Amino acid sequence: MDNSRFKFRVWDKGLNCYYAQMLDVVILQQNGWLVYDDEDYILEQCTGLKDISDRLIFEGDKVSILWDDEEEIGVVEYHNGSFLMIADNMHEFLADWPMSITIIGNIHEGV
Repeated sequence: MDNSRFKFRVWDKGLNCYYAQMLDVVILQQNGWLVYDDEDYILEQCTGLKDISDRLIFEGDKVSILWDDEEEIGVVEYHNGSFLMIADNMHEFLADWPMSITIIGNIHEGV
């Protein structure tokens, strides 16, 4: 079983960077839900999917999807149990586009 979906990355708001690993960050499990409460960090879950360059896709990634020979750019978000690419004129399930997703940045680094 591939456990990549259960990986997380942590953005440090004070240092404006990602941690290479989760340092001093506590995730609690309550009633089957992951509970994360810290105003200094943002926890982002891996989607379990990879882009065309074989990089894992996380919440908060800015991605490009080819749509009928046109590029659509959006942000990966988690809604109601699914990972979506949210763009101006579309909301698409990432799982429907495994061969045409490219990570182009993330929401924190202004790319």
